[in-house]
Amino acid sequence: MEAINVRYAIGRTIRQRRKQLGLTLAQFGEQMERFTGNASWAKRPDLAHQAELGTRAFTAVELVAIAHVLRMRTWTLLQIDPGEAELVDLGGELIPVKDLQPFGDLPDPDSAANQVHEVATFLKQMSARADSAEARLDAALAKVDELGEAYRAAHAEMVTAREAVSMFAEVVSDADWLIHKLDRDVARFAHGSTTTRLAD
Repeated sequence: MEAINVRYAIGRTIRQRRKQLGLTLAQFGEQMERFTGNASWAKRPDLAHQAELGTRAFTAVELVAIAHVLRMRTWTLLQIDPGEAELVDLGGELIPVKDLQPFGDLPDPDSAANQVHEVATFLKQMSARADSAEARLDAALAKVDELGEAYRAAHAEMVTAREAVSMFAEVVSDADWLIHKLDRDVARFAHGSTTTRLAD
């Protein structure tokens, strides 16, 4: 069974990730000095080169600083494809690769940034739709108000018309009464006139 040296595996990850982020060895060294407090990283670019070649060991502080500079989780520094080696050489007893961690591709910060951008775009679209829906709702409410005003106006006109009809009916009724009274008066007058002539 093939084995891979743990320092080589970590160094390979450092090299791949550094290049992926566009950092030079000098820039990487400056960042390492900043977080470890070890000026040797900035003064001696060969330290970073040795780290990438896997020819030097790492302290716990250095591993954490490396992961931070490369924007990775510390455990992801050890990237080994089970297809390339079955064992990891730590300098003593060999350890099966499958027992160390769930291995996968290097995390891509650009992918996370794209996801954030997609979410932000989606939220902007939802906000725009909400604004549009609110505008349509306001227009609908305004239309309802207009219809309400029209209904109230029509109702008022209807009440006025009913009152006018009622008044007209009263006038007609009064007119009928007057006509009926006149008819009776005319009839009495005619009857009285005929009686007078007969008496003569």
